[in-house]
Amino acid sequence: MRTTLGGFIAMEIARIDCSCATFFGVHSGLAMGSIFLCGSEEQKQKWLPPMARLEKIGSFGLTEPLVGSGASGGLMTTARRDGDTWVLNGPKKWIGNATWGDLTIIWARDLGDNQVKGFIVENKTTPGFKAETIQNKMALRVVQNALITLDNCRVPEENRLQMDSWFGLVALLETPARLAAPQYSNKGRCHPLLFNGTCLSIESGQIE
Repeated sequence: MRTTLGGFIAMEIARIDCSCATFFGVHSGLAMGSIFLCGSEEQKQKWLPPMARLEKIGSFGLTEPLVGSGASGGLMTTARRDGDTWVLNGPKKWIGNATWGDLTIIWARDLGDNQVKGFIVENKTTPGFKAETIQNKMALRVVQNALITLDNCRVPEENRLQMDSWFGLVALLETPARLAAPQYSNKGRCHPLLFNGTCLSIESGQIE
């Protein structure tokens, strides 16, 4: 699918319901896109197929209450290596899908080298992860935005995005995804979720 065509499809979704378009963008654009760009081959094979089938729902945890989304190295959420696990602490805000989804890509600043790293946090089984629904919003009321609190949240090293030095590329995903124009589906020109000759499609709910 070409980028322009995907953009028009996303616009049509948004014309009917912006909340549906936001879900589409966050799940397929930001969450799946982060794993595709920054994950190892093993992480891609583990997470992308069930996410493409909507068996696992993802969210994207970058925005913070005090520094917003353009945070990069200024993130207040921290990560500290402790053996084979990472300890995450800090807040995230306005995180779509996080109150009911299955996993959140959390971006945090490593206290060891001050670099931004990404982590796949499993919402329902990870101790120290808390997502509260933000109430009384003015728009996109169907979208369940969350205030996330990470309190000594322990994530295994295997859930750290192994190619997270590509964080700058992930940041580029934000603009099209926030416009609800992610391009990760259909046969032919697949951009960019094509790996091992497999094109991931969330539109049909299956791998094509």
